[in-house]
Amino acid sequence: MIKRTIKRRGFLKAAAGAAIGIPTIITSDALGRKRRVPASDRIVMACIGPGRRGKVVLKEFMRSPEIQVVAVCDVKEKNLESGSERVNDYYDNRDCKQYKDYRELIARDDIDMIYCATPDHWHAQVVIDSCKAGKDVMCEKPLTLTLGEGRKMVNAARQYSRVVSGGSKRVLQDYGADACAARSGKFGKILAAYAAPGGPSRH
Repeated sequence: MIKRTIKRRGFLKAAAGAAIGIPTIITSDALGRKRRVPASDRIVMACIGPGRRGKVVLKEFMRSPEIQVVAVCDVKEKNLESGSERVNDYYDNRDCKQYKDYRELIARDDIDMIYCATPDHWHAQVVIDSCKAGKDVMCEKPLTLTLGEGRKMVNAARQYSRVVSGGSKRVLQDYGADACAARSGKFGKILAAYAAPGGPSRH
């Protein structure tokens, strides 16, 4: 994203020099007013999976002046329509593009970042493919279903020099102290551990 920002700035500087004397209308939003940074410095983002969890976090992303959401993707028509409508209503335009195949979305060269909120079993594939396409990724928890998938995701992020972040803050806050206490020996010798993660995803 840094390289891309430099290219944009260089292009804008050159274009400004070449356009002296030509009347131009530049919107206040493009210049970064309305508590938004200039368009050349924004992170262009798309959401894959704007369903139950996705729509909540997507709203938080849109509140950031550094982020511009431009597209949503979902195989469910209801999620696709409501997701794009939510984005369009927030920005007061009709610019949000809809995709049913995430591969078409990540092929866009104007997108910097992907927010992945698909059902759990799709996380690894979406993250890996997004990294290959040159996108940074924020993925919902659980990042992966298996250790093997996790290693492939890490390798992809490193190979393609991408930033990949996982949504684990709440888990660490809720259970982190218990994990530390268990490791410290506070509970004595632990013979078994059980977890109740709930049922399968129903996005």
